[in-house]
Amino acid sequence: MRTVFLLEDGVRTKILSVAFDRVDMEQAIGLVQRHLGGQAGEKLQVVTANPEIVMTAEADEQYRRTIAAAGLVVADGIGVVIASWLIGRKLPMRVAGYDLVTNLLRRSSGVRVFLLGAAPDTVVAAAERVAFLFPGIEVVGYQHCYFPVYQQSTIIERINSLNPDLLLVALGCPRQELWIGENLPILSCKVAIGVGGTLDVWSGKVKRAPLIWQKLAIEWLYRLIRQPSRWRRMLVLPKFMLMVLWRGWVAGRQ
Repeated sequence: MRTVFLLEDGVRTKILSVAFDRVDMEQAIGLVQRHLGGQAGEKLQVVTANPEIVMTAEADEQYRRTIAAAGLVVADGIGVVIASWLIGRKLPMRVAGYDLVTNLLRRSSGVRVFLLGAAPDTVVAAAERVAFLFPGIEVVGYQHCYFPVYQQSTIIERINSLNPDLLLVALGCPRQELWIGENLPILSCKVAIGVGGTLDVWSGKVKRAPLIWQKLAIEWLYRLIRQPSRWRRMLVLPKFMLMVLWRGWVAGRQ
């Protein structure tokens, strides 16, 4: 069951098949911290959904159900925010996954964290960086993403034995959301967040866009310039916007 976080009228903004919580960065951090503090009851899955995730949900029913069951879904992508304007259900702001997790760790203390995902050298470097950047956080363990299915139960047992409060999963879309949705009931953590390329940035493997690019909401363009091979993935954005406009036009004629 999704956690209800009331903002204005309490109604979420549904963009295509994904319902987004109408929260800003401060409200999202506060909600996660309440779960980490054991004040919100049930475990929380956080989905940081960008247009790629929305379009994947359009095509995959299991993935769609997984996101619908998540406790908190935030708009990680300026395309999602613009789409909310177009349909007249404006989301407060972009809540980028990297910023959400970084601000959360910066403002928390005594939180036990486990990192799951990314390449072996990347997750090791990310764990070291987290320990350095956030002295109030305890990294209790980490595991790279290259594990076969038959080892999954062993990995879950190891995570549970370390008893983290927060599980950060960097397995990529859609694997990370599906993995959390399937395993959260048997995991000991209080909160699990799909963090995509966050561990790559923390490790130093990938450089984040300069602040001015972030403020202008063109971080996607910076990544494309730095990694031209991403151009195929970037095609999802115009497809996403066209589908939003088409659905809105059809709804307006009914």
